[in-house]
Amino acid sequence: MDKIVECVPNFSTADAIVIKEISKAIKSVNGVKLLNVEPDGDYNRVVVTFVGTPNKVGEAAFQALAKATELIDMQLHKGEHPRLSACDVTPFIPVKDVSIEDCVQIAKTLAERVASELKVPTYLYGDAATSEDRKLLSNIRKGQYEGLAEKILLPEWKPDFGEVKFVAKSGAYVIGVRDFLIAYNVNLASEDNSVAKEVGELVRESGKLVEKDGKKVRVPGQLKGIQGMGFPLERDGRKLTQVSMNVQDFRNKTKLHEAFELVKKLSEERGVKVTGSEIVGLIPIEAVLEAGKFYLPEETNQEKLIDIVIERMGFSDLEPFIPERKIIELMIDNVNLVDLSLDQFTDDIASNKPTPGGGSVSAAGGAFAASLGAMVANLSIGREKYQKSEFELIEALNSLESIKTRLKGFVDEDTNAFNTLMKAFRISKDDADYRTRKIQNASKYATQVPLDVALDCFEALKYIKIVAEKGNKNAITDAGVAALFAEAAVKGALLNVKINLLSIKDDAFKDLVSSKMEKLEANVEGRKNAILNIVNQELE
Repeated sequence: MDKIVECVPNFSTADAIVIKEISKAIKSVNGVKLLNVEPDGDYNRVVVTFVGTPNKVGEAAFQALAKATELIDMQLHKGEHPRLSACDVTPFIPVKDVSIEDCVQIAKTLAERVASELKVPTYLYGDAATSEDRKLLSNIRKGQYEGLAEKILLPEWKPDFGEVKFVAKSGAYVIGVRDFLIAYNVNLASEDNSVAKEVGELVRESGKLVEKDGKKVRVPGQLKGIQGMGFPLERDGRKLTQVSMNVQDFRNKTKLHEAFELVKKLSEERGVKVTGSEIVGLIPIEAVLEAGKFYLPEETNQEKLIDIVIERMGFSDLEPFIPERKIIELMIDNVNLVDLSLDQFTDDIASNKPTPGGGSVSAAGGAFAASLGAMVANLSIGREKYQKSEFELIEALNSLESIKTRLKGFVDEDTNAFNTLMKAFRISKDDADYRTRKIQNASKYATQVPLDVALDCFEALKYIKIVAEKGNKNAITDAGVAALFAEAAVKGALLNVKINLLSIKDDAFKDLVSSKMEKLEANVEGRKNAILNIVNQELE
């Protein structure tokens, strides 16, 4: 895509079936790619991320909102997160060769169309706001859904589009524009949070409150467009602290590497070493390449610029930073095996090409297992005979649907990881250090993907056991087949982990992966057998 806009709507549901229908609506629009779906059961909410060309992303957003309007009833909604409507907020975000003004036009067009065709009132927020008090989402959302019936009648809260009318089923949709926000954490080698907290206050734009002449005075921080705070972190046995930041405008206010370098300087001045950093969520390639140019001003090769940032800013400190998983533009470029027919997919496997291979097949097998488990749940939910177990069955269904979605993504990602490794081996041996670094990074990627497949398939077995125990006994053998497929997928994926681990020199990474692998190998057969015992008892 030459021009890219990101859209991140937040829907007020964690229902797997509804999420699936919303995702289908988005994917039905050509020129759009669904990147991520993150449901949260406690919040009863799902955050969906997709990207597309400017003329298509608005259409995909409309189709998603239309489906949400049809399937979500706010009168029945309960959840911990503040919310106003079936689709609580729909921001458009410029990613590549698109301006804020372009996104404002998309937002306004969508808001007007939603009010006209879906009959739901709409508000514009952020850079699309029609007044200063509507810029902040929190202002519009104040009072939440429960207070909307009264609020919408106030003259100052007349909707930007649509009737001044409370729509009980849907609420009121908030649509707008914001710049790309990068969630970014810098890791400090200390268990004492005091330095991380102090550095967070020094770098963030809002600064901190200090006592001066008996009064509280706010001293501004050193970086514009930065929110920051310090907090403790424990990950895989390591006890650290982090300066956690939101980089709100990396283009015009504070660059990513500027934030990192200042945190590093301030921390080291206080005697604490920075071990690395992490990107939470996704990042545009522009932000990474800018950082690369800071460290290697003369370099023009995109891959080398990305590599130097991973190295200098320690993106892989806590877990491997895989560009194909984290950089938006690289995610878009990936091919989709899951879009092939079964005929085409099996023919591709049978060809004389090395991919798709065992890793992709393991992921597909795991997706079949999760799908079968979900089918048993769907055949049980809503039936009087299984009413006592309905809550557990719905929870299992939602989890299995999420696992299925991830595993379908891994079908492609395993092949992409292999292709990345082969590409690294083709780098000229004249540039030995760079070639070695690329091969090692690609080997970690090729190891991480099947490990994630195995972990997801192992988790699927937990929920397959629930549907076998509590679900429709007429589908008990389907639960058994799901268990067998899931176990095979775990073991198949781990074979790929083992062979790729052989070429990795990073001992800490190898130890961490080996530990996870040993736990899976020790427990997967027991999980599968527990399900087969339930199945066999029903068949006696």
